Amino acid sequence: MSLILLIGNATLNIINEFTQKQHIQSARPEMKVIGGHAANMALVLAQHRHAVEWMGGLGADAEARWLKQALIEQDVNVDLAFSLAQGRTPTSYINHYQTHENQSVVHYRDLPELPLEAFNTCDFPRYDWIHLEGRNAQVLTLLLPRLAKRFDQVLSLDIRRSDPDIEALIPGVDVVFFSKLFVQQQKVLSHPESFLADQHRRYPAKVLICHWGNEGAYAIDKAGSITFIAAQAVQVLETLGAGDVFRAAMIHGLAIGKTVVEALGYAVSLTEHKVGQRGLSNLV
Repeated sequence: MSLILLIGNATLNIINEFTQKQHIQSARPEMKVIGGHAANMALVLAQHRHAVEWMGGLGADAEARWLKQALIEQDVNVDLAFSLAQGRTPTSYINHYQTHENQSVVHYRDLPELPLEAFNTCDFPRYDWIHLEGRNAQVLTLLLPRLAKRFDQVLSLDIRRSDPDIEALIPGVDVVFFSKLFVQQQKVLSHPESFLADQHRRYPAKVLICHWGNEGAYAIDKAGSITFIAAQAVQVLETLGAGDVFRAAMIHGLAIGKTVVEALGYAVSLTEHKVGQRGLSNLV
């Protein structure tokens, strides 16, 4: 399997579940779980037996200690976690009410982004795959030329919202994930097929991927061939983290040598499995 580094966010998710019977509302005991896009992806990739390392910023607080231990217990290496003296570890407060359509999420963050010096001791060439969460554009812009990319190393980038500075990083990576929200913001090119075809013309010889929620996913390979895999209708219990599962599954498929079509099919299938359960455990 591959040695994979994920650079991005980790959060403490505090989950409350509420049920109601005959106008009486009750709550289950509060749960603490790992959250954040890069950390979620690390959990899923570790379940696929890859050697996974997570790099990101945490506060110097009890929440950070809990997160690091929880990641370690799920086979994610956190040696590159960077403690920031100012601010607290990001926290999301999630309330579930009966169904996945009825939930609320409040995210609290006052933690600075990782400074460039946090990367000074990282031996980037030893990784088979490096994934960059599309945030902290100022530092990523300076970091990308320093990665000393091996000829067989893969760099991927996640773009979830419009940010010209993040989009400017596309020429320096091999695989790009675009969110449905980002594509829909493109107006004229808001259909995923036309959007991916345009991106391929601008950035040839890259794998470009768009998860389209409960409809499925689209991808275009390096040769310009577009594929759509439709999602099957399943009973949905929880959508939280589904996009992270999709991205991790896609990386797994490509990392073990599957074609783009094969990897896309697997990613859509695993995402269907995820939305039928709570949390990210026991996906594989």
